[in-house]
Amino acid sequence: MKRLALLFLLGALLVGGGALAAGEEAVAPGTDGAVAPEKSPNDLRGYRHIVLGNGMRTLLVSDLAADKSAASLTVFRGSFDDPAARPGLAHFLEHMLFIGTEKYPQADGYFKFIQAHGGSSNAYTSSEHTNYFFDIQPEYFKEGLDRFAQFFIAPSLDVDYVEREKNAVHSEYQLQLKDDGWRGFAVQKALFNKAHPLSRFNIGALETLAGDVHGDLLEFLRGEYSANQMGLVALSNEPLDEMQAWIAPLFEAVPNRGLAPVTREAPLFAEGGLPASLRYQLMKDERQLTLLFPMPSQLPFYRSKPMVYLVNILGHEGEGSLHQLLTEQGWITGLGAGIFDVDLQNAALSVTMDLTETGARQTGRILELAFEYIDLLRREGLAQWRYDEQAAVAALGFRYREAAAPIHAVRGLSPLLQRYPAEDLLVAPYLMEEYDEALVRRFMGYLRRGNAAAIYAGPAVEGEERERWFAVPYSLQRGTLAVGGAGGTIGDGSSGKAGGESGAGAAGGDGVLRRVTAWLFGEDEDAGESAGQGEGASGGKGEGASLGEGASEASVAELAAGLALPARNPFLPETLALLSADSGALPQKVIDTPAMRIYLATDTEFGAPRGAIRVSLRNPGGLIALQDRVNAALYADLVQDELRAQTYPAVLAGLGYALSSPAEGFLLTVRGYDDKLQVLFKQALEGFIGLAIDPERFELLKAELIRDLRNLAKERPYQQTLGRMRNDIIASSWTPEEQIAALEPLSLQALSSWRDRTLAKLGVEALLLGNLDAADAQALAALLREALPLAPVPPAEPANRQLEAPKEVALDIDHEDAAMTLYVQDDTSGLEDRATTQLLLHIIRPAYFSALRTEQQLGYVVAALPALFRLQGGIAFVVQSPVQPPRVLKTRTAEFLEAQTARLAKMTAAEFAENKAGLIAQLTQKDNNLHERGARYWKDLSLGITSFDGNQQLADAIALLELPQVAARLALVREKVASRYLLVYA
Repeated sequence: MKRLALLFLLGALLVGGGALAAGEEAVAPGTDGAVAPEKSPNDLRGYRHIVLGNGMRTLLVSDLAADKSAASLTVFRGSFDDPAARPGLAHFLEHMLFIGTEKYPQADGYFKFIQAHGGSSNAYTSSEHTNYFFDIQPEYFKEGLDRFAQFFIAPSLDVDYVEREKNAVHSEYQLQLKDDGWRGFAVQKALFNKAHPLSRFNIGALETLAGDVHGDLLEFLRGEYSANQMGLVALSNEPLDEMQAWIAPLFEAVPNRGLAPVTREAPLFAEGGLPASLRYQLMKDERQLTLLFPMPSQLPFYRSKPMVYLVNILGHEGEGSLHQLLTEQGWITGLGAGIFDVDLQNAALSVTMDLTETGARQTGRILELAFEYIDLLRREGLAQWRYDEQAAVAALGFRYREAAAPIHAVRGLSPLLQRYPAEDLLVAPYLMEEYDEALVRRFMGYLRRGNAAAIYAGPAVEGEERERWFAVPYSLQRGTLAVGGAGGTIGDGSSGKAGGESGAGAAGGDGVLRRVTAWLFGEDEDAGESAGQGEGASGGKGEGASLGEGASEASVAELAAGLALPARNPFLPETLALLSADSGALPQKVIDTPAMRIYLATDTEFGAPRGAIRVSLRNPGGLIALQDRVNAALYADLVQDELRAQTYPAVLAGLGYALSSPAEGFLLTVRGYDDKLQVLFKQALEGFIGLAIDPERFELLKAELIRDLRNLAKERPYQQTLGRMRNDIIASSWTPEEQIAALEPLSLQALSSWRDRTLAKLGVEALLLGNLDAADAQALAALLREALPLAPVPPAEPANRQLEAPKEVALDIDHEDAAMTLYVQDDTSGLEDRATTQLLLHIIRPAYFSALRTEQQLGYVVAALPALFRLQGGIAFVVQSPVQPPRVLKTRTAEFLEAQTARLAKMTAAEFAENKAGLIAQLTQKDNNLHERGARYWKDLSLGITSFDGNQQLADAIALLELPQVAARLALVREKVASRYLLVYA
């Protein structure tokens, strides 16, 4: 099921941590102080940590086989460092650094250079750090990194762009005004100590950046940006010595202003601020209940993670778990537990539950059961074997760690330079070296009623107050955990003895199976399940709670009797041997019958005993018609709901499964350590085929699915226009209103009958990849023959609706911003058509962003996107604007395209060749891990490209294109924008 995660933004904005971890000594500047961080035996990259002469911590990463170079620089300052009178100034500076430098003054020159050479770039401002990052073709890395370094050496901060970027920041703020995640983050600030920066507004707006902000911008740059408070990670295909020889002198030019690490002395909650209860209003028809416990930062204990295994129990979804109990009562649809390091001194642990309407009336009982489970953890959960089990999985994760794409690798590592010593930069997230029960018991003392905040969010909350920046109605009470609803309240424990020891800290994991959803331009078959294992939590129990109403229902004590801690995990891998295989071997058809085709690629190039099995179960006609689409979505939800408890241990052991319903038919995917992979697949397949649909779960999940569909009307305007574009083009895509109308009359009997008919005859197309061989393929085939009514089934492919004339669709969206998606479609699905459109888009998309956002200030969201539906290409121009109506946005887009005609006419052969090479580099970038390779293979197979080289075919077609062909395509796009287009607007 889905997860609301209204505290998501808290986690996202608190990714930072403190400065150096406890006990760390700074590495001395210079080559002599170089440190090689401990790395996975499976990691072929080379690493060197140095401290530059100006104090900048730097990690150099050499990957001789890399076909992309990347860099990330983290400034150890963020929104917490905003001046009190200038909320959002750190975020504003992040925007301004991209707009020209003394050496490269052109406002859009950086983006144009990066994107022309096959790269991408972005940045974000977190609470304690700001992270800038990019990637590019290796042969252009030196110039790209020079352009990037100038942000921090000599930025222009051109006063002429200050007013424009103020508008961009304000547009970003307005974009979030009706987003429940941001609204929740804003209103939760009312809980916190006013002396702590977490309590302050942090995005920035015209009001907070009013007046002559340029001087404040310069002062903030000089007062907060210093080389000795920065961390750089650079990855390229050169040897480490060569990288250091030119990168070190370049970044030593960044000024060192001798700043000290920031420490924050204010506690997260003021004295007397807890217990507390907060209720606030949601825009969407959703309900969520959260318990929040402040505690000291966990960074000093990163080597042992004394609480992580307890948090994984607290967020567990298996047999006997709090999740299972509350789900069986019909009170929740999801539960997660996690810890967030707010700053070097403070952390917060949360337990968050997505409530049903019934659960929203039982908040008191739910909170009491949460404390009962915390108490059970205290009494019975402290066992060495549980820690050892978690440690074993973590150790396997590090031992068989696969490489991330260069940009993801550098982006993730640079903030860690603020948190961990050089030698532990890579291994720190995996370390669980010592079980310290005394330390755990100390930390568990923070999970008590008197140290908790209860937060309820729902659509019917009125509230006595309104949050200033997002106008969220809310009510805040100190001294109680009562958040309303039937079933009673929870006191602060003052009338009884608080259980547990006092102490510090915790850790966290979020194990919620998400309902598989379709990505905008295709089905995302791997989005189905996830279970995070982060740093996180534990518990304590006080007395004196009121159990409230519900005399005719089971008491909390009776319900709590059903709680139990997880048993030993049967899915832990036992055999980890690697097969002999050719690196990068393409899939071969190993089973080919009229009813079943199975492809196998035995591939151990990435050095891990992992595999993936994808099986498409294809029914006659596919899942294209409206009733088939909604029935399949609901049935997939019911299967995953039923299987959650028994499959969750597999997720914790490094496996996972997903069930989705693309147009071709149901898709069942399992992946992870290959030792127990087929065991998990069999379990999931049996659940899929033999599900006995529970009437109560049917009604609840049907209502949840309808609610999810209705809530799509509360998404950001540009997202709604993009979604409607897809609905209007793909024959198997239906509007939320159409799906709701088909779901509402659906009965359990009707769904059961549909299931029986749909699964009465199935064809199979499957792909096995990784540490799997022909014997695994034969075993899978035997299982499928035994379990399924196999028969020849011709593949079903949804058609694309063709645009022959202008079509305009107006959406009624409750938002102050206007939005449009303007879509133009290729004439054919031929390879040359796709290649020409993609190359044109590659050339014009940076200029579109620059013209409509930076120069014309039409809004924060401006993008030209590839709109590829199966093999038919197109371009989608997307804008969300607080200042102009949709008709003007379309006109400005047409004017932009007209200006591009002159640009292409003047484009040199060298510039055209560079753009062409950049796009080809993007398409042919090597797979970094087994998951990337599997997704690429499956995409090709689903499109009928059994040579598994779809990207290479497209790259080869692009290589043959000449500038006149692209200019002619631009002329055609301009003509279609006037006469053959789809415009979805609000």
